[in-house]
Amino acid sequence: MAKFYGYVTLDIIADLTFGESFYGLEGDNEHSWILGFFLGAKFGSVRNSLSRFHPIDKIFGWIFLRLTAKNRARSWQVATDKISRRLDMGDLGPSRSDFITPVVGRLDETQQKGITRKELNTNALAVVIAGCQLTTVALATSTYLLMRYPETLKQLTKEVRESFESEAGITVLSTMNLPYLTAVINETLRIHHPTPINLPRVIPPEGQTIDGHWIPGGNIIGVNLQNIQNDPNNWVEPRVFHPERFLPETDSRYRKRFDKDDKQAFQPFSVGGRNCMGGKVFLAEARMILSKMVWNFDLEMADPSDGNWMDQKAYLVFEPKALMVKLKAKALV
Repeated sequence: MAKFYGYVTLDIIADLTFGESFYGLEGDNEHSWILGFFLGAKFGSVRNSLSRFHPIDKIFGWIFLRLTAKNRARSWQVATDKISRRLDMGDLGPSRSDFITPVVGRLDETQQKGITRKELNTNALAVVIAGCQLTTVALATSTYLLMRYPETLKQLTKEVRESFESEAGITVLSTMNLPYLTAVINETLRIHHPTPINLPRVIPPEGQTIDGHWIPGGNIIGVNLQNIQNDPNNWVEPRVFHPERFLPETDSRYRKRFDKDDKQAFQPFSVGGRNCMGGKVFLAEARMILSKMVWNFDLEMADPSDGNWMDQKAYLVFEPKALMVKLKAKALV
């Protein structure tokens, strides 16, 4: 399932960025773009860590860049070619607005106003990588946790199947009104945040006071969401999957013991001017895909004894393992 989630999220984000998908879900169209994009995350994470040990970082960077030159050149060429085709399409009107629409006809190579073509290429590729990787991790994790907690899966399945008369009714807007679905997604992001690193920020030269502590200029600081969202000082049973903690207090499934949770410690997309600009896109994708999965299928873990699936390698993002799932088409009523 992790692989297929990767295909569908890559298809969606590529369509919104390049104007065309990679068609990973059509027929037997197997491709290696997911692995190629994860390679970039590995490189960035290792190089960031080694930057504290000059000149090892320079040596590693040189070796790695040479070893991955063909892979990176291929990814860059595909991305730039797709951007060129999308720009050639022009403004497609309100019926087909995407991430490129606002910059059509507004590229500025003088760097005085707007963005350059090179900046567009770089950011478009970054959007595709982030939009694919993070959503893949979250959806695979959510599916795993739902299967590990059958009663939770039963509650979610009940909510989705009782809320719609047909699959066609499952839309971005209609899924916003499903409280248990929202709670499942939130609890997934809390217990296993796709980006487990400290989000690095450089203190300005004049220094800055943060939470009463003076930090000299030039230092690098970071906020680790994974640690905050799993801290027993902030959460009741932090390592247990309890979507109910995110339900409204008026919901009969909510439990008073979750009043002790510090909900302000849940900031999966960060806060402020540098928060994740793709958060709403992620939530729309996650709600739609997860809803359609439980609408169409009964899910069962292929290997119930696999209790270590979440023990994963982590670079800039967690790298999900293969998730083997038994899918059974729901019974027609």
